Amino acid sequence: VIGRGTKIDNQVQVGHNVTIGSGCLICAQTGIAGSCSLGDRVLIGGQVGIAQHLTIGNSARIAAKSGVVRHVPENASVGGYP
Repeated sequence: VIGRGTKIDNQVQVGHNVTIGSGCLICAQTGIAGSCSLGDRVLIGGQVGIAQHLTIGNSARIAAKSGVVRHVPENASVGGYP
């Protein structure tokens, strides 16, 4: 499910059972593994990898080239590798 107003750039892979909220921006070469849930207004930089079964809260921001292996709370800004 992809929410209204969400923009998905080129070369983005979205796994099975992923829910993407409204007004999100997902930049190029990003991978979102299966059964993840993205809230509304989430910003994901390019070349990000998100592991399976994670929740990314509303208005969260993930820096480019990051690896996400834990849930990200609302309004959080995260970046880097585990």
